Amino acid sequence: MLYICGMKHIRFIILLVLVFPALNIFAQARLDRFKTHIKFLADDKLRGRDTGSEGEEMAAAYIIEEFKAARLQAAGPDGQWRQPFEFVASRRAGDDCALNIAGKSLKLNTDYLVFPETGDGAFSGDAVFVGYGIQAPHIGHDDYKSAGDLKGKIVVIERGSPESDNPHSKYAEFAPLAVKIETAVKQGVAGIVFVNPNKSELDEPKLSFSRRLSRESIPILWLREGKAAALNGKVISGNLRLQIDRRTGHNVVAKMDHGAPYTIVIGAHFDHLGMGTEGSLYRGEPAVHNGADDNASGTAMLIELAHSLNDQPYKRFNYVFIAFSGEERGLLGSNYFCKNPSIDLDKVSCMINFDMVGRLDKTKNTLGINGVGTSPFWKESLAK
Repeated sequence: MLYICGMKHIRFIILLVLVFPALNIFAQARLDRFKTHIKFLADDKLRGRDTGSEGEEMAAAYIIEEFKAARLQAAGPDGQWRQPFEFVASRRAGDDCALNIAGKSLKLNTDYLVFPETGDGAFSGDAVFVGYGIQAPHIGHDDYKSAGDLKGKIVVIERGSPESDNPHSKYAEFAPLAVKIETAVKQGVAGIVFVNPNKSELDEPKLSFSRRLSRESIPILWLREGKAAALNGKVISGNLRLQIDRRTGHNVVAKMDHGAPYTIVIGAHFDHLGMGTEGSLYRGEPAVHNGADDNASGTAMLIELAHSLNDQPYKRFNYVFIAFSGEERGLLGSNYFCKNPSIDLDKVSCMINFDMVGRLDKTKNTLGINGVGTSPFWKESLAK
């Protein structure tokens, strides 16, 4: 899939996009090189190219060598090929966590679980039961209406909703745990304890770490056993310690400098899902997620365009080629680059991104182009 954004010098850029096939990148020799790139990047030995892993580093080294062979120049920070960025890969409860309810000590992973987005440190407060923790007065339901001042309190919330067995319920948008957490935090609570409703058939919550959920400064727990109403008024205290795995990922940044006043950025992400521990639809033991289409294919296109453009007369622009990492973990690499650019973004005319270009629907024989809304000229020009 092709993604485009930007609007400066639109006519020339449209021309460039449309003449990509004429750059000789689809000659048989090029196609063989495409296969070589994809075969290397999707090989089992790279173990899915997870961000911050040895496989990611092997992929980055391969891309750098190809960029060098294409006669590009390093364009990362301080003239380097790589742009490093740090991120949190995982967050989990440490073995020294403690939880007490009315003086009774509970055991981690046996009696309770800790949300990865929880805050850490010591805590203590009186428990206040707030039903399903839903605040939606516009549909006639507000569990917080009679709860009083909750500052310094630890709210006990039942999972689900009054109509948990109805996927089309009016409560559906308020039932997710993330929504309930956000609602409780707005009340100024000191902590959150989730429990299953009585006679509930709900499965245990999936408490895998995700960067897509914001980390809160308060403890957030789930009791495996416990009646919500019975906890009301009891003192809940404890001390949570988190083990945080911090890693470093790398973008690869290169340039083709023609001394032109403006630049076109061409990009693709080269990371994938690693062993499938996060973001994968696969259920089972960890296994290599090779990512041939997503996105070894886009990375191969990036590499071959670098080789091809250096032999073409399109020198009205400079070109910057960026292989991003961290896309599968939440656009980490591209987000970091935009906030910490190693090039002058004011001189960028547009950005063209390749993602999953390894397959084409033969029944439709069409190419998907997204991002046309970033400029008022894209739709009209592409239609022509």
